[in-house]
Amino acid sequence: MDEKIFKELKEKYDNMQTVCQLQIDLHKKKSVRKCFNRGYMLDILPFENELRGYKLRKKELKRMVMENNCCIYHFDAKDRVCLIEEANTFLSSIDDYTFYDYYDNCLYRYICQSDGIINISKYFLENGKITEGYVYARFGHSYEQYVYDGERLEKIVFKHFNHQQESESSWESRFCYDKKDKLKLIQQVYDNGYMTNCYADVKLNYKKLEISLYEICKEKIELFFKEHEAEEIEAMALRLWIDDLEPMLDINFRVLGDDEYSVAEWLYSSFADINIADVPLDSVQQDKIVSIVYAVLIKLVDEGVINKDIKLKVFHGGEMEIGLDKKSVQKMIKGRENFL
Repeated sequence: MDEKIFKELKEKYDNMQTVCQLQIDLHKKKSVRKCFNRGYMLDILPFENELRGYKLRKKELKRMVMENNCCIYHFDAKDRVCLIEEANTFLSSIDDYTFYDYYDNCLYRYICQSDGIINISKYFLENGKITEGYVYARFGHSYEQYVYDGERLEKIVFKHFNHQQESESSWESRFCYDKKDKLKLIQQVYDNGYMTNCYADVKLNYKKLEISLYEICKEKIELFFKEHEAEEIEAMALRLWIDDLEPMLDINFRVLGDDEYSVAEWLYSSFADINIADVPLDSVQQDKIVSIVYAVLIKLVDEGVINKDIKLKVFHGGEMEIGLDKKSVQKMIKGRENFL
């Protein structure tokens, strides 16, 4: 690790504050072709998108869609990615920019938003492989060491330093492959021994998962009503956190007098937390999980485990309601326009 490189990046970071938009425009001028993609279509750095829990998507779009993770990839005359523009659903516009400068033995990456620079990185190459990286941002800087077993990336060792608190933390990302050298799993391993999967290329047994969710939900809900039979329960909500690294759902109950509009303020918020999988799920898998949760709800209502007089609501992260448009679900909630 070379401290001089962090000083170099700090100078670039400070200078970039006033010329960020100019640099974005200059990199657009380098573009000789572009393509639109729903998601992330390739890695410039080794497994950089998989490290964030994403799977690469090769299918191109005919035009840009202003939704999260929808990107415009710009390629220069040497067919290298020179700029990536990414949309923001909330703003309905492009708000994130990543651009690259290439040299013989290194490359620079700049990550910006419409209001300025986020961070600057410098990565060194040896025999065509990234060997180490330096990242500088407003509140901290990081060092990355890339360790290979032959041609395969074995692990990345991260060291992060906080500018203000002068603190240091470290962790490793470890890569596992199948017999054909295809990436199967990325594990984050921390100093305290805690491990988590940030990426997994596995198939889910949906039938087994539905049976398991049904049995666990039934047990938890029956237990709640048994323990709280003297209370007036007005509503039940399921909150789905299926885009997390470890997807889960929680069961919530509202009693008379609770805040009607915020599940987090209910007396029995997160009465039960249920793990769905121990690996990240892609969008197709997430949609399937949503269907399974609806099927489980219908079965529990039909069996009388959930009282038909109780109001129901389903959320997908935060307080965002999932659209209740499936025929079977409409039948279940028929006559109830107010799901709160």
